[in-house]
Parts: sequence; C-alpha cells; structure tokens
Amino acid sequence: MSAIDQLEKELEDLRSRFSQAFQVLDGFSQLQTHFEQLTQTQQELEQSLSQAKNSLEDASAPSELQEQYTELESQFEAKYAQLQSDILDLRHSFEATTYDLQEQLHHDRSQLKQLEQTAAPAPGADTNKLDWLENSMQDLSNLIYADRSALQHLDRRLNHVKRVTDIITIVGASGFFVMTIIMVVTR
Repeated sequence: MSAIDQLEKELEDLRSRFSQAFQVLDGFSQLQTHFEQLTQTQQELEQSLSQAKNSLEDASAPSELQEQYTELESQFEAKYAQLQSDILDLRHSFEATTYDLQEQLHHDRSQLKQLEQTAAPAPGADTNKLDWLENSMQDLSNLIYADRSALQHLDRRLNHVKRVTDIITIVGASGFFVMTIIMVVTR
C-alpha cells in the first residue's frame, strides 16, 4: 500500500502543481490584460502628444507673434501720435480763429460806438443793425462754445482710446508670455 499512498501523494502533488500552474496562467492572463491596457494608454498619450505638437506647430512661433505684436503696437503708436498732432493743430487753429473773431468783434463794436457817437441815429435802422450785430455776436459765442465742447469731447475720446490701447498691450503681452511658457514646457 505504500505504492498506492505514494501514487496518491504524487497525484495530490500534481494537482497542487496544476493548481499553481493554472494560477500562474491566470496571472499571466491578467498581466497580458494589463499590458494591453497600458499599450492602449500609451497609444492614447502618443496621439495626444502628437495632436499637441501639431497644434503648436500650426500656431505661430512666439517670435513671430512678438514681431506681429510689436508691428501692431508701433502702427498704433504712430496713428495715435498723428491723431494727437492733428488735434493739437485743430486746437491751435481753433484758438487762432477764435482770437481773430474776438478781435474782429471788438473792432466792430468800437466802430459801432464811434458811429453812434458821431452820427445821428435813425431810430429804426440803427436799432435793427444793433440787434442784428448783438444776435450775430451771440451766435458766434455759441459757435465758439460748441467748438470748444467738441474739442474737449475729442480729447476725452483720444484719452479713452489710449487707455484701451494700454489694456490691449497688457493683454497681448500676457498672452505672449503664456504662449512662451507653453512652448518652453512642451519642449
């Protein structure tokens, strides 16, 4: 019976080894599944990396963006300087015209007073001329006030444009900075 016992022991030992072999095979099967998942994850990462590289290559290089930004900024500064120069010219022209008109009005008033003193006024004609002159002077004063208001409004608009430009400059510089950081990080 010892041979039977030994056979049973060997059978039991074989069963145990088969059981361990099946566990190892199950482990290999799970390992193969994990490798397949890792392979799929690696492919997805490579695809994402490829898309990111393509996106960065399609985007302008930071130096090109900086050049475009600098060019736009210089164009804006030139136009802003031209606008300010034009406004200053308009202001000087307006002030000179206003001064000339005031001088003319003062001269006309002086002549009118001299005429009043030297000539005997005809009651209806001089009163009409005087009323007309006073109305003309009032209209001229109103025009001068309106022109000054328009210049002040234009000045405010120009200052507003300058502030907006400053904000755009800050935003553009920030965007350029972020793009530079992205380029450095992805390389």
